[in-house]
Parts: sequence; C-alpha cells; structure tokens
Amino acid sequence: MFKKVLVPLDGSKVAESALAHIKNMAWEGSIGKVILLTIVQAKLPVLDIVLPEVEILQGLDSKEPQQAELDRYRNYLKRMKNQLRSEGIKAEAVVSEGDDPAKNIADFSEENNVDLIVIATHGYRGMKKLFLGSVASKVVHESHIPVLLIRVEETAYQLSPGLPDGRPPGVWLHS
Repeated sequence: MFKKVLVPLDGSKVAESALAHIKNMAWEGSIGKVILLTIVQAKLPVLDIVLPEVEILQGLDSKEPQQAELDRYRNYLKRMKNQLRSEGIKAEAVVSEGDDPAKNIADFSEENNVDLIVIATHGYRGMKKLFLGSVASKVVHESHIPVLLIRVEETAYQLSPGLPDGRPPGVWLHS
C-alpha cells in the first residue's frame, strides 16, 4: 500500500485523467492519502526592472496577477480535492510557487515522504517531445521516488465510457 501518493495537476484534462487511476487504486485499498499539487511558476517583476521609468507601469502591483493566479489554482485544487473526498478518498491540496515544476514536484515529494508520484503524460515522441518537452519525463529523472506515468491519448479522457459498475477504466494494481 502507498501511504502518500502525489498527483501533480496543472488544470488540464490530460493531467486530471490521472485521477481515474487514483480512484481505481483507492477502491482497491492501494492508497492511504492523495496529495494534489500544483506548481505555479514564480513570476519576476521584469517590467519593474527593465522599464522602471515608464509612467504607465508605475503604481502597478506586480504581485496582484500572481496572487490572482494562486487563488485560481487554490480554488481549482479545492474542487478536485472535494471530488475525491466525496468518493471516500483522503485527499489534501497544495499550491506551491516555483520556477522549475519538475524539480519542485520531485523536491516536494521527498520533503513530504511521498511513496508514489502519479502523473499523466501525452506520451509525445520524436520532434514533438523535443519541442514541447515533458514535465512528466523530467520528474522521472529528477525524482528518487517511484513515478507511475499514465499515458493519455488525446481523446481517451473524453471518450472513455467507464466500467459497467461505474468505475473508470485504468491501471489495476493488485497487492
């Protein structure tokens, strides 16, 4: 059993598709607690540094947009956490700031004694992967904690009908 499972979410449907697998694992009793994590990239007040004399920018609080983004992600994670809790799954939500999501996820996992990271990925290959990169693959390289990658086809999270008993299809872990 995994006592603490980390699920990084970025607000996309692809990332949320990992939750179906988390629910499967919870129904089997393979998970004690789920931690939902979003890393909001820290923004530097570049305009204040580059253009300090521009009058229109004076008086603008560069922290306001950042705070709005943090609040938006807190509300998002609260909804996701409440959804899991409504299905009897212990869950908590954490929004953190950072400049390197993969490293921040790996560091958070180690600092919080996480047993498993479950993260969805597009599974891009070749040139697409080269240009778009992948936080998921970077997490695999950064983390010393096991990572379960959920490869999601672009339409899988939209078209999947679920199982006859209402459970979503997914990875089934057996103890």
